[in-house]
Amino acid sequence: ESGYPEVEALCRQWVLRILIELGGIRGIVNDTFVSEPQLLKFLGIEFHDDPCASIQQDVVGAVRKQFLQMKGQPLALPEQSHLLNNIRWLKGQLGLGELDVGILLLCVLERHHIHLARAIEMTGNFSNLRLYSVISTLLEVPIEQVSKALSAEGRLARTGLVRIDENGAFMFGAKLEMLHGLDEQLLVQQEKPFNIFSDNFVVVSEASLDTDRFNHLQPNFDHL
Repeated sequence: ESGYPEVEALCRQWVLRILIELGGIRGIVNDTFVSEPQLLKFLGIEFHDDPCASIQQDVVGAVRKQFLQMKGQPLALPEQSHLLNNIRWLKGQLGLGELDVGILLLCVLERHHIHLARAIEMTGNFSNLRLYSVISTLLEVPIEQVSKALSAEGRLARTGLVRIDENGAFMFGAKLEMLHGLDEQLLVQQEKPFNIFSDNFVVVSEASLDTDRFNHLQPNFDHL
């Protein structure tokens, strides 16, 4: 799966929502063929690929049964994970909201959990509106709040953590562009949390400017 067992329950909830509420199940099963057996295996659903029998009803029924058992339960947030600890640290430092936390969590897991990523692919190409709708369903918040959180005025965009790519990207991971290297850094324990941004800053060498040669700038230096 992802190599991070603490996120499996949440990803399973999201996969079930995608398959049932967002119609992803139509992209993986028909009367005689299942195109994503590993996705069903992740959900613990077994089926026999019998060309003489219709498997659609059995598979859809099994997925729907799991979905109904899960429906109404709170999101299984990985509270003890390095990932959520790091995101909550960002929340405190940057003034993020709980919706921002959820969006960051989804962005990271879509990039690192193969079955969640594959399920999201099943929902088709992403316009901005489709993106808002999918996030709204997965995070259980009104679509208007998602639109506001991902706007240019939202904290995610203003802090440079996540922004919407308006240059023709239609896949989820490309449409929601993250700060370079942020997803990998959020997944691991950070002794110094500011290391989350270690891929985004370069320490420059000491300047060799001789201020004595620029007396006219001295008032500016004094101000600094």
